Formats: sequence, C-alpha cells, structure tokens
Amino acid sequence: MSDQVAEIKSRVDIAQIIGEKVALKQRGRRFLGLCPFHSEKTPSFTVSPEMGIFKCFGCGAAGDVFTFLEKHDGMTFVEALEFLAEKTGVKLERRAVDDRLQQIEKQIFEINHLAAEFYHYILTKHKAGGKAREYLKSRYITKSAIETFCIGYSPNQWDNLFKFLTKKGYLPEHIEQSGLAIKRIPNTEYRILNKNKQARSSAIQNSEFRIQNSYYDRFRGRVMFPLRDVRGQILGFAGRLLDPEIKEAKYINSPETAVYRKSKNLFGIFENHEDIRKKGEAVLVEGEFDCISSWQAGIKNVVAVKGTALTSGQVKLVRRYGRKVVVCLDSDSAGQEALIRSLPILEHHSLSSRAVVLPESEKDPDELAKSSPSKWRESVEKSKNAYGVIIESTLEKFGKDTAEAKRQAGDVLVPLLSEISNAIEQDHWVSILAKRLGVRDEAVRRQMSAWKQNHVSPSLVAPAGNESAMSRAEILSHYLLGLLIQFKLPLPENFDLNWVKPVGRRKLMELLKEFIKLQNGDFKIFRQSLPPELIGLFDEAAIQPLKGEDSEEAKSELGLILRDLEAELVRNQLKDGKLPPQALSHLAARLKQLVRKD
Repeated sequence: MSDQVAEIKSRVDIAQIIGEKVALKQRGRRFLGLCPFHSEKTPSFTVSPEMGIFKCFGCGAAGDVFTFLEKHDGMTFVEALEFLAEKTGVKLERRAVDDRLQQIEKQIFEINHLAAEFYHYILTKHKAGGKAREYLKSRYITKSAIETFCIGYSPNQWDNLFKFLTKKGYLPEHIEQSGLAIKRIPNTEYRILNKNKQARSSAIQNSEFRIQNSYYDRFRGRVMFPLRDVRGQILGFAGRLLDPEIKEAKYINSPETAVYRKSKNLFGIFENHEDIRKKGEAVLVEGEFDCISSWQAGIKNVVAVKGTALTSGQVKLVRRYGRKVVVCLDSDSAGQEALIRSLPILEHHSLSSRAVVLPESEKDPDELAKSSPSKWRESVEKSKNAYGVIIESTLEKFGKDTAEAKRQAGDVLVPLLSEISNAIEQDHWVSILAKRLGVRDEAVRRQMSAWKQNHVSPSLVAPAGNESAMSRAEILSHYLLGLLIQFKLPLPENFDLNWVKPVGRRKLMELLKEFIKLQNGDFKIFRQSLPPELIGLFDEAAIQPLKGEDSEEAKSELGLILRDLEAELVRNQLKDGKLPPQALSHLAARLKQLVRKD
C-alpha cells in the first residue's frame, strides 16, 4: 500500500487537484489563493507542486494532496486514495480483508440511499404518509426543507422497508448490518402475548403484528431524517415518533455500523457546510427540528449535535470549515450543563465560542425560529462570550451572598477557567469571576492551581507558523531550512548544526544532509521517509515565502543567514557570561566582525 501511495504522489499534480476547488494564481514556483479553510481577503494559501504540499499561513492548515481531500471534501484516506488512483491511472492492489470491508460499506451506503428514497416517497407521494405530512405542517416545516433535508416517513408496519429492499436484491444480513432491520428472536412475541390475554386477542385481530419474515424494520411510524456526511453519503437515520401515546423513545437513531459513528456526525453538515465555510462560523443546536427551523429562518450555517453531548469528533468536523462556533442548546438545566461540558472541548480544539441566551418565554431554537424568525436571527447575531454566559447563569443558580454559595459556584467555574489556554483571556475571566464573587483574584487562582494538581488537561498544539512566539535563532533556522529545501543548496562542511534551533529543525537538517549525499534530491521521497513529528516542520520550511526565485540570490541569502545565525549564537554566549574572560574577549571581537559585514 505504501508503494502505491508513493506512486500516486509522484504522479499527481497537487496544484491541478486543488485548483479544481480553489482559485489559484501562480507566483514563481508556487501557487497562491484564498484559503478554503477559513475566511480571508488576502491570499495566504500556498501550494507547492514541486514538494507536493499546501499550507495556509493564516490558519495553519497544511499537508499533502491526501490531507487536502480529507479536510476539504470530507473523504476518508481510502476514498482519497481511490479518487487519486483513478486520476493518475494507478491500479490499486488490495488485501482480501480490505476488499471485504469496503464491499460491506458499499452495500450499506446503497441500502441507506434506497431506504432514504423509500421513506421520502412515502412522505411526499403515498397516502400512508398523510399523517406525517400533517404533523410536519403543524411544525411549520416547509416543502423546501423537506426536499433539502430529504425528510421521509417510515410506515407504521413491521416489515415494509425490509420487503422493499429484499425485492431490490439485497440480502437480509446486509440490511441488518445497515441497522435498518432487526433479526427476530423466534416466538419471543408469542411468549410476551401469552402473559396477557387481552394483548393476545388484539394481536390476533391486528394482522400487522404477524411478522412473516425473520427480520423486521427498526423504524416504524416515525418521521425520518437521513444522517449524511459532507459528501452526501447517507450514514444512517434518526426517527421521530408521531404518536405521543406510544410508549417508546421519542427519537431513535441507527445503531453504530461500519459507516455510522454518532460521535463523528452532525445533522445538517452536508446541507450547510459551505455556509459554515463562508461565514467561518457554525451555529450548534441540539436536535433536527432546531436545525431545520433555524435553516428556514435564514440561519444557514447551522448543524445539530443530536442531543446535548458534544464530542471531540464533532468539533473536529466543524473545525474543517470554521474556527468560531455559536452554541445554542436548550435553555433548561440539561442544556446549560451541556454548554459547560462543551467549552473545554471547543477550547482544546482552538475554537472561539459564543452562546445564545434565549428569551425566557422560549425553551429552544425551534420554538423561537418558528414564532419569530427575526428574533432568532437577532439572538444569534447578539450572542455573548460563552464564558461570560456560564459565569452569569452559574451565579444565578447558586447565588453569591454566602460562603457556601461562592464555593458551589467556584466548583463549577474554576475547572472551566483552568482549561483556557490563552493567558490573557484566562486572566480576564478570572478577574471577572473574582469581582462577581467579591473575592481577590489570587483566591480564584489558588483554587485553580489546586484543581490542576489533581487533573491533567489535554495538551494543546501551538498553531503552525506562529513566528511571534519564535526566538530570532528559530526564525533564522526556519528560513535557512527553507533555502536548503526549496533551492536544494548544500550546507558548508564546517557549518555547526548546534546553531540550529530548536532540536526538531536540527534533527531535520541532519537527515537532510545525509539524504542529499545518498539521493538525487527528490524531496518528495525525503518527506515520505520522515518521522511524523518532523513532517510539519518540513512542510512549513518547504513552502514558506523566500526572497526572490533565483538560485544565485538564494546562495547569497544562505551566506547572510549563516552569518546571522553565528552572530546570534555569539550574542547569547556573551550575554550568558559563563566563559573565561579571554574567550569572551575573543567572542566580542568575532561579533564585531560579523556585525561590520551588515
């Protein structure tokens, strides 16, 4: 498989693939365009066909052609591999187990697609969908929304869908693998009925209960919402009961299957991901009706978490298209607690978060979007910083007049503030909380320190290309690495690699020197040989803007960079002052020589 990946990378023109989706203009050996992963007016998205990589110097998105297709189109690695293999004419060799797994996934997608068409037809065209049509009308769901979200209805009969799918040629076990059918345990229903004579008599009269097949439909008598990925493939379904008298769960979802993982899916991501990308912001709501009503009200960049438990996988999905979120969960206590649980997850993925405060008369976005679309849009536009919202709602819940009330509020808020990675932002909210509680900032900080000693937070990866956080030696080392890679320049034999900062770049330069000695300088091959932790450093250096495009000018730049690196090392040694006086005097003289050449 690795050989095939390498072959595809050697054949593919990354600028052509990305250029089909992003408007690119050539600048020397590179191509520039507006980044598709965040909103910007000045192009900072750079593609290097020579290296086979891309990088945005605005948001830090970077990688090879596979990474781009995964991030931009929502493809899995296997899907990207197949797509590029077809583009480049590479014939993929598969192991039998991979073929079998892929065949299962293909079958499930086909079955789900047919099921969605079946449900949609029943709702929109068949008399059996009349009750569901009236229900959706009572909830102000428009025909446009029904078509856009492909809403359907599952007939209130035991095996209508199962019969439909088997007539189309699909095997019962494959329908079961999709989660749309459940295998019947023989005689179970008769054992249950024998305990209740009235129920047995009713069942005998009700022909719908007699299941002739060994399987029955999971979804019966429910409004159906297809759950699609960003490419429009149907992963599974959510079904909402029509009859409130039936003693079953109001909502049920497809079980986990080979293609559906609830923790990695958001309802509405297929329909609305482009609107999220354009605004750079996603509005997160709880349920399908919240999402659809918001969409009808003009909030198009909306997705539903499907419950209150926001997951890391869902946040990663949102992060592909925007770096800001507006959270609007239900206004009840469960919704507020969910918001508190969500903030650390959003923080750990470097997403800024705001929260919508609903009017007291409205319990969820669905109600407000239906009763007053303009008020709902205004509520989203006037959303407030999520930390401020949580501080106020927590103090309102516990109060702040007694020591006990302050302790209870602190138990909720201290862990939340401890997770904020930006020191300035954290200091701001610490001061706000301390002031609202009537205590000193130091008291809140001591409590945060005590909490941190017993809790390990996930580490955050600093954004790539953040030069403001780099020392001068690091900036020079970064630029030097770029010259060596982009112009394939050799390092002087007497160059001291200890000048290079930090150790990652030093290690990368050591490997680079060895590679140039042994190979012909094909850095695509070199990149593939690197350990994962060094690939990001290579990509940044390989695609960073440099002065000029001429190799002679690059050689001149190389000399200046080497001189500046040595000067920086000498300055640091003089500042340290730990060397003998004679050595320090020699270094001072050397520094004068280096500076005199400026």
